[in-house]
Amino acid sequence: MEEVWGEFLSVWRADEIRDVPGAFATLTASSGRFAVGLPVDIELDEEYRIFDTNRATVSFEARDDLWYGPEEVAEVSFVPPISGGLMFPASAPFTFDSGPTVRNGSVLVGGEVATWPVFEIHGPVANPEIDIVGLGRLIFRTTLAYDQVLTVDTRPWARWVKRDGAAFPGALDQSGSRLSDVALRPGAHTILLRGYDTTGTAKLRVRTWPAFTSF
Repeated sequence: MEEVWGEFLSVWRADEIRDVPGAFATLTASSGRFAVGLPVDIELDEEYRIFDTNRATVSFEARDDLWYGPEEVAEVSFVPPISGGLMFPASAPFTFDSGPTVRNGSVLVGGEVATWPVFEIHGPVANPEIDIVGLGRLIFRTTLAYDQVLTVDTRPWARWVKRDGAAFPGALDQSGSRLSDVALRPGAHTILLRGYDTTGTAKLRVRTWPAFTSF
């Protein structure tokens, strides 16, 4: 019993999470839905020790008032760009360019209320843009190689952009929407990925966690 109790106290301390800036823990209900936050207080109840029973009152500080369901992942499909050409009269140097590549896809969001997506742009692509039709556009000024990933976390407790896991400040162009503007309501959303990619292999993954008002 004491060994199990010690393991519980160690988990509730969550030292490995507290040592990482911006990290968070999850508290999962029997339904499978979870809240996001950090364990805070634990108050031992000594009254039951005489019965060889350990009891405690614990507090979990949630980052918001929602419960989330299992992760849903959608991958935006590729749409070949319209073939370009050269308009005459024209002057040298001539450039044959079909314009930015556009990929689109339908992302279905579950749950009861709006949730915050996490986007993953997989290169190669230059100056990518994520356009959530009717909601907002995230514009990035960077170039991703074939083996690089730009991760964009719009969740309130994160709100960051990283390239290959490292913080990438300044990548989000202020001419577009803010990360706080793109919460996705339940239902279907059309998402476009624009950018320059001569290989046609860049892609976008959209990760969402259906949000609920109760567990």
